[in-house]
Amino acid sequence: MRSLPPQAEPTRRINDTTRRAGSASRSPGLCNTYARKAFLSLARRVVPTRKGFAIVAAEVKNLAGQTAKATEEIAAQVDNIQDATADAVEAIQTISVTMQEVDRYTGAIATAVEEQGTATGNISRSVSAAAAGSQQVATNVSAVLKTARETEMAAQKLDQDSREVADEADQLRSTIDAFLGAVIAA
Repeated sequence: MRSLPPQAEPTRRINDTTRRAGSASRSPGLCNTYARKAFLSLARRVVPTRKGFAIVAAEVKNLAGQTAKATEEIAAQVDNIQDATADAVEAIQTISVTMQEVDRYTGAIATAVEEQGTATGNISRSVSAAAAGSQQVATNVSAVLKTARETEMAAQKLDQDSREVADEADQLRSTIDAFLGAVIAA
């Protein structure tokens, strides 16, 4: 029989009790002796003849043998129960160690998930900032395009106005030339 771990204290107590009670089964002669003495004493008081005494003695011997055999069987069964209990305690300890490992892995996974969540939040904020920056760039490009169109329109107007002024200057020169020509000819 194996020694039991501290978690199996109730089984250890059963083992001790069985050892004490089973000492009779380990020495059937002692058990038979006690049984014979008890029954012989009773038989002497109850049965007055030798023949009756022999029958009672034979019956006592038979009962003592059956008692010893039953005690041995019970001790063997208790040993089997103790072995099974030791196996169960070992299995429970193994399960406990496995559960502790699972707990450590679960903690590591939870930490990784939390870090992933933080990283995802940072990425989300960066994407939002980039989107806002892109929106600002788009707004600025629109403003530049509007200013460029306005500048182009102003340049076209200036070009048109310049042509008109040039045409008027040509007309004015023609008029002045005609006037001077008339003044000189006169």
